[in-house]
Amino acid sequence: MAQHDRYISPFSTRYASDEMQYIFSDDNKFRTWRKLWIALAKAEQKQGLAITDEQIAELEAHKDDVNYEDAIAREKLVRHDVMSHVYAYGLQCPKAKGIIHLGATSCYVGDNTDVIIMREALQLVRKKIIGVLANLAKFADEYKDMPCLAYTHCQPAQLTTVGKRATLWMNELYMDLEEIDHQIGQLALRGVKGTTGTQASFMELFGGDSAKIKAVEADVCAQMGFTKVVPVCGQTYSRKVDYNVLSAVAGLGQSAMKMATDIRLLANFKEMEEPFEKNQIGSSAMPYKRNPMRCERICALSRYLMVDVLNPAMTAGTQWFERTLDDSANKRIAMAEGFLAADAILNILLNVSDGLVVYPKVVRARVMAELPFMASENIMMKAVKKGGDRQELHERLREHAVAAAAVVKQEGKPNDMIARVEADPAFGLSREEIEAELSPEAFTGRSAEQVALVEAYAKAQGYWNDPEAAPRTYAEVIELDLSTVQPSLAGPSRPHDRIPLAKAGERFRAICAERGLDDATVHVEVDGEDYELTHGAIAIAAVTSCTTATDQAMMLATGLMARNAAERGLAPVIICESAGTQAEDAKTMKRFFEACLCTTSQSGLRPPAPLVGEPLAKRQSFAECQGLPSIGEVSALQR
Repeated sequence: MAQHDRYISPFSTRYASDEMQYIFSDDNKFRTWRKLWIALAKAEQKQGLAITDEQIAELEAHKDDVNYEDAIAREKLVRHDVMSHVYAYGLQCPKAKGIIHLGATSCYVGDNTDVIIMREALQLVRKKIIGVLANLAKFADEYKDMPCLAYTHCQPAQLTTVGKRATLWMNELYMDLEEIDHQIGQLALRGVKGTTGTQASFMELFGGDSAKIKAVEADVCAQMGFTKVVPVCGQTYSRKVDYNVLSAVAGLGQSAMKMATDIRLLANFKEMEEPFEKNQIGSSAMPYKRNPMRCERICALSRYLMVDVLNPAMTAGTQWFERTLDDSANKRIAMAEGFLAADAILNILLNVSDGLVVYPKVVRARVMAELPFMASENIMMKAVKKGGDRQELHERLREHAVAAAAVVKQEGKPNDMIARVEADPAFGLSREEIEAELSPEAFTGRSAEQVALVEAYAKAQGYWNDPEAAPRTYAEVIELDLSTVQPSLAGPSRPHDRIPLAKAGERFRAICAERGLDDATVHVEVDGEDYELTHGAIAIAAVTSCTTATDQAMMLATGLMARNAAERGLAPVIICESAGTQAEDAKTMKRFFEACLCTTSQSGLRPPAPLVGEPLAKRQSFAECQGLPSIGEVSALQR
């Protein structure tokens, strides 16, 4: 249920993907803690500590079903998050509770988890950058030969091509990708270092045997999918790691903002624009507007991301000796929201880069309006070949250009540079001879070749989507046997706590027994009749709001589910309707119920009470249904 009485981050509700949000979720964090505790126990067992297979099996059995309620209650008492989760894990694993977190400090789970999470987040950022590069590569190839104005100082300069400009965006994104890859490659676990990094607690555990301590650390590192640990550290890994990682991510903000700004300017020129949906509204006051809202959002989020990198920079500089805790609160926000911002930017970039709209006629018209100025040197060379004086012609071209520019700017008339040159006997050139120098394609230099170079490079790096190319090689291939997939219910406490449908009844009864709710009943009065609802009663609500009732597919599915419930003997089936429903909703509901009642011979439904303003369905339509067998009793609950 939506909460409207407290602040909720827009990253959660509007911008960041579910995938990135899960990476920084409590669930991913605390499950990783448990994986680290299991890895530590296994490594310590291998080196001779008295840890049994049974204890490890118990830990593994509960690695994913985190008992949050117990941990939250404990933290209120002891004010320590790690020890609260050690305690909660111990409640689930009574045989193993004595060896959980053995020899470790809080940063064993905290810092190692942060490194693991950063790697997961960097890999997601990497995947999405490659997606944007693939979209832009296709775009650049399509428009590599289309001449357009190039700009320096935001003033028309020489020509480039639409595709060549896209390669400028690609080049900077590729630079970001290289830096992301560098950070992924150099990330190292904090490892098993003890309270201040000296591993003193492990010296005690292993009787001063350094070889065993090194073996434990290497074992944990391998189990967590890493190839190295930091060589030395205090209580935490160096906070410069956070700065380096977020700096690489913030580099994406620079590239994205530059690209989005270019598109915003081109939209103003009407040469190119971001995708614009059929029913999208550009302005509440001006219906004709097509504002570049996606690119504006990219710029807004990019500013946030670029500034956010100051947080880990200042945190790294203000750590005292082996560690101070003033890093924690800042780090929780800065690192997570930096990645959420990058994810949001890339989500929009993927959309924009996949649907860029180019207006070739506008592009051509703008080129031709400026081309007479740009072609002046070619015109001068042709006149010199016919006997003209280069220095004199240069001065006359300068005068004609100034006069033509004044006509355009001061009088609002078309560029008349060509007419002026044609009328000047010093050049001795006809209109046809002058216009022969005005082919835009002759002024784009090696733009098409440069796009081809980028294409070749993108293909060599695997960033080019070629359906006819050889099958790709993936770092990991996951095979799923669909026959093992079971219909499941979400919950009871979190959506991803799935319960197989076949075990739903058993689990439901167990929950009731655990909570002492075996005999609970609720009485509901509907139209003067009293109904007793016990555990297992099912209520199906067709929410007749302006957003739901207009979705006919959803309403029909609700009706069919109600029909099937009645067929299986589940009664009473309560249909909720709104007394404040609008007329259009009422019409939708009318069609919905007619469809439900007239397309089945075992509906088990009768008409609900009419809505205010318009009957839900005509009597005649329902009368036609009365010939159907098994028309059961259904109550209408007014609210």
